[in-house]
Amino acid sequence: MADAPKHIVAALEKAVAAVDSAKVPKDLREIAFKAALAALGTPTPEEKSAATRERPDDPAGQARNGDGEPLSLIAAKLKRDIEKVEQVFDIDGEGVHLLPGHGDLNDIQATAQKEVALLVLAGWQGSGKEEWTKISRVRDAANDLGVMDGAFASRIEQLRGPVRMKGDARNRELKLNSPGYEAAADLVDRITQPNQ
Repeated sequence: MADAPKHIVAALEKAVAAVDSAKVPKDLREIAFKAALAALGTPTPEEKSAATRERPDDPAGQARNGDGEPLSLIAAKLKRDIEKVEQVFDIDGEGVHLLPGHGDLNDIQATAQKEVALLVLAGWQGSGKEEWTKISRVRDAANDLGVMDGAFASRIEQLRGPVRMKGDARNRELKLNSPGYEAAADLVDRITQPNQ
């Protein structure tokens, strides 16, 4: 079984500690636990399920549950389950990191560079950390993943449409729009597909 996301484990531990410190009678512990989770802003499984039923376009239930965690925000923006998002993105104090390796990207380098750009933009902007992302972030990620070459700038230029651009080539900033998020979501699906 996969490990639960850290923010969920932390919320559950806090709820258990709250119920324990309040010395709640045994027959009321379940109700108290749900109340503690609600007070912490963490939805119970029933609430998450209800949110998903209310918003079938939001399978992760993230857009309605008020979860401000960056990975949850990405899941809501991509309209994908948090479990898929956690396989593609990692966020820490230094920023957003891509988890897929070179082998998870398209074999054609030009396409792989565009995939890296979509993922970087979806991560930084979907998490709410940036509205516009400097091209240098995309360049660094492409370099880290071994898909960088001399035609990088012209290949990123080909993303106009799903990506808005401003500034000159050296100082270019990029912004993902709705078709860009859809393309990034499809890419997340492909990367997280078992036995791909």
